Amino acid sequence: MKLTFTIALIILGLFAKAQNVTSNILIQKIRAKAQNYLNSNSHYPKNRAATNWSEVSAEHPRINKKILERTTYPEINVKIDSLLAIDKSYPGYPNTTTIYKVIHIVQAKGSTVFKCYSFQFDNNLNILQVDEGSPQELIEQNQKLMKQVDLAKRLITEISDMKLAILKAN
Repeated sequence: MKLTFTIALIILGLFAKAQNVTSNILIQKIRAKAQNYLNSNSHYPKNRAATNWSEVSAEHPRINKKILERTTYPEINVKIDSLLAIDKSYPGYPNTTTIYKVIHIVQAKGSTVFKCYSFQFDNNLNILQVDEGSPQELIEQNQKLMKQVDLAKRLITEISDMKLAILKAN
């Protein structure tokens, strides 16, 4: 029983690791596509200094900087929201499977300018549509996601407690 359980955990671990690698490659591709789009369509001059995280978190403490991945592009600062990256198929577009949220942060005369974009891609990662939204929309989605994460953690704890009870009973 214990051996089967251990083997199952190892298989799950390997699967999760493979999924993580695939997700990271996908995020890198999306980051490059978003960067190209913003470079070619940005109203801001290039080669601005990258936004400082302490300034961002001081001005906008509700934005969880652990969720927003930092890129190292010197010209503009693009954040890909990795936890909100993969969404369900977009209504009316059956061949699309992903919508990616991007925050474009630019330092302008000492203040930070936030722009939130929703990128819609087809299965070949071609950009179909880009919508500009407000960072507040991302914050609200982030809060909903955190509630779901908390619920999942509680369920995992309850399942672990039940497993312990079963093992003690045996």
